[in-house]
Amino acid sequence: MMHVVGRVLCHAAHGGVFGIVGAAIRYALALAFAQGYGLDVTAKDSALFVDLPANMLGCFVVALIADGSALRLHGGKEHASALFPPTHRIHAHACFWVGLRAGLCGSLTTFASWNTQMVRMITAPRGVLVARAICGWLLGTQLAASSYAMGNHAALSIAKYSGHARAWRPPAPPEASSHCVDEKVCDIKHDDDNNNNNKK
Repeated sequence: MMHVVGRVLCHAAHGGVFGIVGAAIRYALALAFAQGYGLDVTAKDSALFVDLPANMLGCFVVALIADGSALRLHGGKEHASALFPPTHRIHAHACFWVGLRAGLCGSLTTFASWNTQMVRMITAPRGVLVARAICGWLLGTQLAASSYAMGNHAALSIAKYSGHARAWRPPAPPEASSHCVDEKVCDIKHDDDNNNNNKK
């Protein structure tokens, strides 16, 4: 019982600490790309919504640090990340990976704020922002999916060229047996074959 409580507290602590870091990165990215602050790319009434850079980065990172089962690598879930060799002891630190994936990437991405922004644009007076909202939904979905795919490809490339992860291969199907398992079935089949030959 105490072991379970300790593990839950460990996961919660790592998730909380990494969550604070992820929220801080998201806020910094929002300021860096927002109009009037930094690169002047995103805006609250634009299809390029404020949290788009953070969503893209979060999707990329969560795919980059995916475990072996998600990347179909040898070792499965025990291979916590393709960035490290399978024998590295960092794979055993489950709390660290929970904090990194659920805490950091979970707070870095914010799809709720994105949908709220799109709904506000759709319900704007006289519907002047409806087209922008539709484009925002399409861009948000496609760019997030593309970032995730890029993260997967990056992780697989690292695993391939570093040589510390082998691709998982499904087991070959068993070969069909040529002999009879049940002698009675074999005898019946043999008699049927003889009868068919006699009729011919």
